[in-house]
Amino acid sequence: MEIHLNNRSVLFSTLPLKDKRIPWVLMMLYCLLGWSAVWSGHFLHDEGKLAWLFAAGTWHDFPAFIFFQKSRPFISFFFAPIAALGFPFYLGAHVFISSLAIPLIATISRKLDHPNPPCVRKVVG
Repeated sequence: MEIHLNNRSVLFSTLPLKDKRIPWVLMMLYCLLGWSAVWSGHFLHDEGKLAWLFAAGTWHDFPAFIFFQKSRPFISFFFAPIAALGFPFYLGAHVFISSLAIPLIATISRKLDHPNPPCVRKVVG
C-alpha cells in the first residue's frame, strides 16, 4: 500500500480502518463540530428559520399545518416535538440526525463487503 503524504484524500482513502468504533468516533466529532457551528450561527439562513417555524406551528396547530404543503408536513411533524423545546434544540437535533448517516453508511458498506467501510467521508463529505 503506497501512501502519498502530499495528497490527503489518497492518505485517508487507503488506510485500512477495520475497527467498528471508528464511524461512531467520526459521528461524535461531526456532532461536536456541527453543534459549535450551529451555536455560532455560521450556517444559519432563512430556510432554517422557516423550517423551525413550520415545525413549531405543526406542534401548536397540527390540523392547520398538516394540509399546508409548503410546510413539508412529514418533516414538520417529525421535528415538531423538538421544535417545541426551542430553536437551539431544533438545530442541534438536525446536526445529530444528519450525523447518524456516518455509522449507518459504514454499517451498510460493511454488510456489502466494501474493502474499507469506515471511510464514509467519501459518501458523506
